[in-house]
Amino acid sequence: MATGLLSAAACGGGDDGGTSVGGSGGTGGTGGSGAPMFRGECASTDEIGVFIVQHEPDYSVVSGEVLSGVVPSKILFEVGTEGDCTLWQRKNPFCDPPCKPGDTCDQSGACVPYPMPKSVGAVSVSGLAKAVEMAPMSYYDTNMPHPAFAPGAAITLKAAGGDYPGFTLYGEGFAPIAIPNETWTITKGQPLTITWTPDSSAPHATVRVRLNIDQHGNSPVELVCDVKDMGTVTIPASLIDQLVGFGVTGFPSGHVSRHTLDSTNVGPGCVRFEVFSHVLGDLQVAGHIPCDAATPCPMGMTCDLMTGTCL
Repeated sequence: MATGLLSAAACGGGDDGGTSVGGSGGTGGTGGSGAPMFRGECASTDEIGVFIVQHEPDYSVVSGEVLSGVVPSKILFEVGTEGDCTLWQRKNPFCDPPCKPGDTCDQSGACVPYPMPKSVGAVSVSGLAKAVEMAPMSYYDTNMPHPAFAPGAAITLKAAGGDYPGFTLYGEGFAPIAIPNETWTITKGQPLTITWTPDSSAPHATVRVRLNIDQHGNSPVELVCDVKDMGTVTIPASLIDQLVGFGVTGFPSGHVSRHTLDSTNVGPGCVRFEVFSHVLGDLQVAGHIPCDAATPCPMGMTCDLMTGTCL
């Protein structure tokens, strides 16, 4: 399960915590009082590894992966921002001629070796509903109690060290994220408000909202809002208009996650530890009817399978 964790698409139906979109990692661990210091996430240009404690509505799992370098296609580019919300673009690198097996195309159009899995030794996670011990290169535990953590729990991940030196990262437990049963409709020229049930059990927890409406784009843009856990965020109309302007294809996806983030510099890059609870929202775009081979269009319209759009 851990294999491919870093290279999985961050905008799919599930959620692996998403690609890091900001932060610079760190080298510390605890403050002078001995309390954990939460250093945020890695920059996408630096992230070579991630460990997650994941809570979905029906299951919990712990998994992770560390690679020898940054996966070029996971690097994100900021193309718009306002307040707590940012538009991040994923550019799919192109190489001509194509790269040979075992290589990948970097953002400059050059072929480079694809990052390979690396060991950070045995990895333990304490503070969960059960103690987790993961062997080197087998960083997953799918046999977790559900939920895997309690509100207010102090969670610690320790890597013993292997190909790269060992490290310690921190997380906190909180209540599962909960959103109303409602539809979010993106309409040009109008702001969009998204709400959830707030929680105060984890002082370092924040909420991330992610919206993707261009599922078939060559360089898709995702709107990401990172906010305090106050129960609401309003996305400005200006960012909504920019998001729509980058393209609308396929079935829109909306995600809300409550999470804590810690990271540290390891080997040639940065490793992130994310504890999160994730739910999918019902996202629609005004005037856009998505389709695919299993979801036909209304009578009188046809499905453009390349763009997943009824015409």
